[in-house]
Amino acid sequence: MRGIGIRHLLRVAAILVAACLGLLSVGFSSHAESEVRWTEPVDLSAKYGHLGWFPEVHGDHFGHVHVTWQGEVPGGEGENALYYAFWDGVEWSDVNDLVIAPPTAWTIRSALASDRAGGLHLIYRQRATIYYEQAPIDLAWSAGEWTGRRQFSATDSGYLCDMVCDGSGVLHAIWTEVTGCDGDCGEVFYRRSTDRGRTWSYPQIISEGLAYDAAAQLECDQGNRVYAIWDTVEEDGSRLAVTMRASFDSGETWQQPVSIGSVDDRTYQGAVGIGRQGQVVVVWHPVEGDGIQYKVSGDGGVTWSDAARVPGVIARPENTPPYDRYDVATDSTGMIHLLAVGSPASGEEPTSVYHCRWDGVTWLEPAVVYDGPGFPEFPAVTLSNGNELHAVWFTREKLWGQSKWEVWHSRAEIGAPPATPVPLPTVSPTKAATVAPTSTPTLTPTPLADPTIRPVNWRQNANLPLLVAFLAMVVLSVSVIVFRRVRGR
Repeated sequence: MRGIGIRHLLRVAAILVAACLGLLSVGFSSHAESEVRWTEPVDLSAKYGHLGWFPEVHGDHFGHVHVTWQGEVPGGEGENALYYAFWDGVEWSDVNDLVIAPPTAWTIRSALASDRAGGLHLIYRQRATIYYEQAPIDLAWSAGEWTGRRQFSATDSGYLCDMVCDGSGVLHAIWTEVTGCDGDCGEVFYRRSTDRGRTWSYPQIISEGLAYDAAAQLECDQGNRVYAIWDTVEEDGSRLAVTMRASFDSGETWQQPVSIGSVDDRTYQGAVGIGRQGQVVVVWHPVEGDGIQYKVSGDGGVTWSDAARVPGVIARPENTPPYDRYDVATDSTGMIHLLAVGSPASGEEPTSVYHCRWDGVTWLEPAVVYDGPGFPEFPAVTLSNGNELHAVWFTREKLWGQSKWEVWHSRAEIGAPPATPVPLPTVSPTKAATVAPTSTPTLTPTPLADPTIRPVNWRQNANLPLLVAFLAMVVLSVSVIVFRRVRGR
């Protein structure tokens, strides 16, 4: 190598370093810049000839997508049912009812989660009580396979509920219980299960102050971090702020609540997403104004960026109607996907469902998921196989009063790497026990630091360790060659 000069060696090293940096960003950049095409929406509720609203959607580890919603019982006398259908990767199943409720004005709320042992978990509201049940994923279509029914809330006070399963297999559930404000205010309760729903911890109140009983969500990453978010209200029921609370040890203890909003800057309709390297993004609707707002944290919610606006979408006005929400999902690259109802310009009726993408640095141009008749509401989104989005929502024929309600579904393939579905276990999950634990878990809040903005390495992804090792090897090799040449002179 005597004929190779030191400058030439350094030039080669620079080229190799540039190549490494290119490899580091090419996969994520191509995914971020790719256009997302949503399929023609399908009316799921029409498959059973009934009205439907407030759907929930969940993608499991085995390539299936599960949807539940409330609907009227065809030919009945005003009864309502919690309906269920699943997507097997090719087509939708028939629709079946899992829970029948007597004629009532109370909404059947629900949420789904799954574990890697093949169990599907359901939390739902029947009349005004929150219940939990579970079933083997491959048998969940049959109402008779759901077992382990357990009452979570006090009788006649439960309303909204949500549930997730974290990367350690721990189930987390929250729900609201009404305590005042003419039926609009409540508290947020939490329970966890470390044995796939057989037993659950004692109920704990994780909210502070009054919570709006129709707005609460849970999210988690593949580690042990869990995030609960809800709307806080004043004693008269008026919206005050979005509140988020995090647990960094799978729900054993909780950090102090983080409040986004004040009496001078009221907020509501919050949602939280977890992106690459644990990045936390919170979105919300300002009471005053028409833009969807967001903040970003690179340290799990301890410090935050300044509030900014999600571009390209005008939020619907407050309380038109009051039960809408935002929902998020994170794909296999860590990109956050937000579903929201809005319009492209101020003053236009918000009759579209939009898909917005956060790539770790900025929001990409939104895509339209639904732009059909009626008023869309309550969108939800999930991932299947790491690279296929599934969205559900319902539409009202009229904004107010009794009208035709329909549940819709659409899906879209994205440029993220696929996550190969694992086969379902041959042994069905053990049926849930009927005895709940009596011990109360310790709730130890940890004080938050004063908010300051810290730099975040937005560009790390799954290939980073390999690329860094290769880059270090290149630098070390060039350094050795240069040292030997200089020493030999």
